[in-house]
Amino acid sequence: MSSSLQGFLGEDLDETRAYDSNQAIKAAVAKMTSRRSFLGKGIAAAAVPAAIVAGSSRQAHAAGTDGPFPSYYPGSTKRNFQEIQLDEYEHNNIITTAIQSLGGKPRPLATFRGIQNLSASQFLNLSITFENTGVHAYLGAAGYISNPAVLSSAVEIALVEAYHSGFLNTLGNQSLIPGALPLATPFTLNQVLTGIAPYVQSLNDNGNFPPVYGPNPSASNDIAILNFALLLEQLEAEFYFFNVPALFA
Repeated sequence: MSSSLQGFLGEDLDETRAYDSNQAIKAAVAKMTSRRSFLGKGIAAAAVPAAIVAGSSRQAHAAGTDGPFPSYYPGSTKRNFQEIQLDEYEHNNIITTAIQSLGGKPRPLATFRGIQNLSASQFLNLSITFENTGVHAYLGAAGYISNPAVLSSAVEIALVEAYHSGFLNTLGNQSLIPGALPLATPFTLNQVLTGIAPYVQSLNDNGNFPPVYGPNPSASNDIAILNFALLLEQLEAEFYFFNVPALFA
């Protein structure tokens, strides 16, 4: 099976595994009540590069230049982007821990393209795209999650992505909610994959972690959804890691 993301568009997940893990995931989620509890902890090698861990610290959130972007309060735009950068790193940690608690194996770190050396406008446009896609993606997958603890964690992450999106949409002079709708809209699996495919050079998984999930809720499908979400979070974490320090030096 090819490691190209395009090759998985439209494919169904072959569900062959089952895990009796409800208590394990509840225990893991109980440890996630504070997102700050993950600071300083080693992340699994499959999640994000060590450099991202080293570059992610709330202590680094000092007021300063807002770079090329407007700011209502001096330093607030820089601070918000630094917080978004750390949030995405922590999402990698949370999802990786959840997958392992379910008895699954986290997907390896993919190789991304087209997310470095960006202009300010390119960076902002991709930020808007990635964060809004994240909200749509989590909402679209939520109905296929069987474990209440997994669903709770997915909703909590989705809401943080929505906070990010509202800030970014406003910064980009767009409607607060895409389409100015009163309700968030879910994306299908194919819509999400089509949106991120241009930025994924290789999944680096030898075909073992297809970024797909099925329509039937089950324990194995929960792991597939989490690994699908992990790919999105890896992309966002690496994107901000390369660009936030460059634009807000």
